[in-house]
Order: sequence, then C-alpha cells, then structure tokens
Amino acid sequence: MIMTVSKKMDVDRAENKPNGTGHHYSLNCSYYTKSFSNVNDLINDIISSGQDPNYEITWNGVSTMEIASDYIVE
Repeated sequence: MIMTVSKKMDVDRAENKPNGTGHHYSLNCSYYTKSFSNVNDLINDIISSGQDPNYEITWNGVSTMEIASDYIVE
C-alpha cells in the first residue's frame, strides 16, 4: 500500500498518546479544546456545556468520520 504524506501524518498522530495519557476523543472544532477517554463523556460534555454538536468527532486528532449530533437522542 502506498501512503501519501498527509495519510502518513494522520497515522503518526493516531499512534501518539496526547500528554502520555492514552487515546482521547474530541471535536474537530478550533475553539473546543477538551478531550475525553471515551465518546460517552465527550457527548455528555457537549450536551451540558451547550457546545454545537455539528462537528466531527476526532480520536487523537484524526477524524472518526462521525458527527457528534448523531449520538444525541432527544
């Protein structure tokens, strides 16, 4: 498999552990800087803080291709 430079950077980011504490979920949103060890805690924070849920979820900075609002049930 031939890997492009940008794809290799994504793989490298996914293998790094932020702050040495493991893998973290967050949002692809420049002003949302919180991260969590699981998606459930991320979604709970989005709901309680009033954060716009229409952003992609990231795992160690790499998009999971999922939108946070997909996890919110009314």
